[in-house]
Amino acid sequence: MSDRTVLIASPYAADASRGNSVSARRIQGILAELDYRPEHVEGVAGVEREGSLMIALHARKSAPAIRAYRASFPNRPLIVLLTGSDLYVDLFEEGEFRELTLESMRQADRLVVCQERSLDDIPRDYRDKSRVVTKSVDMTLPKWEFTVDQDPFRVIIASHLRPVKDPLLIAKAVEQLPADSRLQVTHYGNAELASLGQEAEEASSRLGDRYHWKGQVNREVVMESLATAHLALNTSRVEGGANALCEPLVMGMPCVATSIPANEGMLGLGHPGLFPVGDANALAEILWRAESDAVFYQSLIHASQDRGPLFTRQAERESWGALLAELLESRGD
Repeated sequence: MSDRTVLIASPYAADASRGNSVSARRIQGILAELDYRPEHVEGVAGVEREGSLMIALHARKSAPAIRAYRASFPNRPLIVLLTGSDLYVDLFEEGEFRELTLESMRQADRLVVCQERSLDDIPRDYRDKSRVVTKSVDMTLPKWEFTVDQDPFRVIIASHLRPVKDPLLIAKAVEQLPADSRLQVTHYGNAELASLGQEAEEASSRLGDRYHWKGQVNREVVMESLATAHLALNTSRVEGGANALCEPLVMGMPCVATSIPANEGMLGLGHPGLFPVGDANALAEILWRAESDAVFYQSLIHASQDRGPLFTRQAERESWGALLAELLESRGD
């Protein structure tokens, strides 16, 4: 192959804190380890650059870049990494968003999802060209260390304040905990809607030590907090495969999350920490049980430690290496 340049198209800047940018940076690092030359492309700028192939994150939001790349290089391979918004929002809304998503899926040589449950949600006509590439962590994680009976019982939620993340569900659940609960929630994430930021501030004031919204902080701060916490929480209504679950899973710490396909695919269908979307009562019950029932809490630990090895850097590197080789060798590059 004469040119090992791989364009990585993302709808956001390379250094942004959005999940797509985190994924783009991770994939860039992995491709560099595989001796490719990854180049980040934001929007349509730069898609005309010559290269071996392009990987586009987000079928709808990267549709202009995908269209421009196909116009410039109709015979070069194209991989589209499908997000939770693509699969569970845009494909179900009649109109422009659905059409843009389907257009990108049609143009792709391969579609990638990051956990196996999402394969079931890809339209049947596109499943033959769909592949699973599990996520990994793009940084060295601190060792998870905690004392079971330490006070408080610390829960970490790393989630930007967007409606699709249902970020204030945890505040509603905390209000339903027994008076003798030791639970204390620390919430990290940027308020992408001012109204949600105001609600989070009000909840922080109202709930005292039970809930603290810290806003956006460096990712290293979140990892350090996880290392000494009891539990990681994800309350999303829609995900493709949450980085905020991948990290605690690799650390081997217990997780509680909504029972949506992406979370089930990452945690496993029989995971004891799954609860129905939007159900503050169920969330409160599962958090109280994790805090007060040592046997149940140990089951959460074991479940995470069973799944963690699936999301290692080596596993993701092998999957990307096989996928790129499959595409490039089939074209004689």
